[in-house]
Amino acid sequence: MLFVWKERKRTSVTIFNEERGSTLIELLLYVATFIIIAFITVFFIMFFQKGTVLKITANEMQWGLFEYELHQMLAAQPYVDVVIHPSTTLRLVEEHRTTFIEKYQDMIRFRSHQGGHVPLLVNVQDVFFSEERGMIVVTVTMKGGEQFEGYFYPHIQEELEQ
Repeated sequence: MLFVWKERKRTSVTIFNEERGSTLIELLLYVATFIIIAFITVFFIMFFQKGTVLKITANEMQWGLFEYELHQMLAAQPYVDVVIHPSTTLRLVEEHRTTFIEKYQDMIRFRSHQGGHVPLLVNVQDVFFSEERGMIVVTVTMKGGEQFEGYFYPHIQEELEQ
């Protein structure tokens, strides 16, 4: 019985060695399987990539622009003094003029002492200016309920002692 088993093993090995490749139908099945797997992979990559798109609201864009403008305004001009009074008005005192950044109706506006104004941020429900460690803190609540907070360093002119 042991001898027959060895002979069957040899024949199966010889059959395997005599096989010279796969048929054309088998090759087509391999290619079709590869194409289906590649299609599914690309589909899932594109599906999950759509979910990672960063969405910014109009209020966030307006806030970003307001932050940039206020930073440019406070850094470009050396001020003699920066006064917060009341908490909805920021008074910027220069040598020969005074300007205000204040809440007016539903906006934050830039106003000069001569009159006239430029809106900086619209759809504002509430604004609060405060000072913390030499920084100006601006907290804004928009009409939709979104709240933003920004920290700004004013460029205050130092008086030289003689």
